[in-house]
Amino acid sequence: MKKYLRIFLAFVLLLTVSVPTSYLPNAVQRVSASSLQEVSLPSSQEEKVDQKVKSLFASHEKVELRLGESTNVLIFSDSYSNSGDVTQEVSWTPKKKGIVSIKDGQFSATAIGSTLVTVQYGEQELKIPVQVSSNQENLVIKSSENEGSAILS
Repeated sequence: MKKYLRIFLAFVLLLTVSVPTSYLPNAVQRVSASSLQEVSLPSSQEEKVDQKVKSLFASHEKVELRLGESTNVLIFSDSYSNSGDVTQEVSWTPKKKGIVSIKDGQFSATAIGSTLVTVQYGEQELKIPVQVSSNQENLVIKSSENEGSAILS
């Protein structure tokens, strides 16, 4: 039994030494003082975006707001290695400026109108239509006795 254990341990040791570290994911490489080179490591932000993103999707297909209102839109990515909320890492670009302001996924209506917001994460893009309407809930039309005139109140 001891003989087989020794053979097994020798085999494992031989495999461990003979397998290059490039075959092992996330392997720690040893660096000696004689082979010092400049090493650049990706930041966590670069590492997240560098993962191949298959698709992006949003919590809202479209955003409809009244002037002065706000809502939160979440953006999710689906990548080959993982999926999750990337709202804080995307870039937001409204086609028309001044209709909606966006900060970290919070859409705030600033003017009446419509625009298309482009969301970008890595090489993937997503477009979200935004419509901002008046904050008046009920418009009452009163007609006067004069022909062709009306009063909005």
